[in-house]
Amino acid sequence: MIRGARIVQQVPVATSREELFTWFADAERLATWMGDSVRLELEPGGVFSCRLPAGQVWDGLVVEVEPPLRLVVTLGWRNPSPEAAQGMGGGMTLVEWDFAPDKAGSRLRLTHQYVPTPLLGPVNETWARLLARLRNVIAGRPAGPHPLAELHPLLQPASEPASSESAPPPSEPS
Repeated sequence: MIRGARIVQQVPVATSREELFTWFADAERLATWMGDSVRLELEPGGVFSCRLPAGQVWDGLVVEVEPPLRLVVTLGWRNPSPEAAQGMGGGMTLVEWDFAPDKAGSRLRLTHQYVPTPLLGPVNETWARLLARLRNVIAGRPAGPHPLAELHPLLQPASEPASSESAPPPSEPS
């Protein structure tokens, strides 16, 4: 759901809040539903970097960690074409994941702020599909297709180093 200039989504998840948090706090688990590989330093100021199936990378920094209640990171594209970035370069948006108990097990609340207006709809849809992948892997099912497996040509990396097993470190914040 888009509320003003923020994306807010809430989903019940059939696992405990503590277990759900591990799907965000462990790079291997995070990569099973968010991307191909993740580099994560789970401390304020630590790296958050996720390589997507099409080769693009989301980069940012960990802002806040409060296990098993909350994780906050900055997020944005690494090296997109200027037309595609539309103000969403590495670390330019803020993603908050809040974990609460729920009758289903737990409830995940995602809030994504500072997304450029033209990208609100596509980013909202991407999160809905990523959270469906998360629920699938937690339930022991295949994740399903990644919503960003085929990026629009404008979102292809402007210049990306050769692929490696893990996501390379993000560019330095300005």
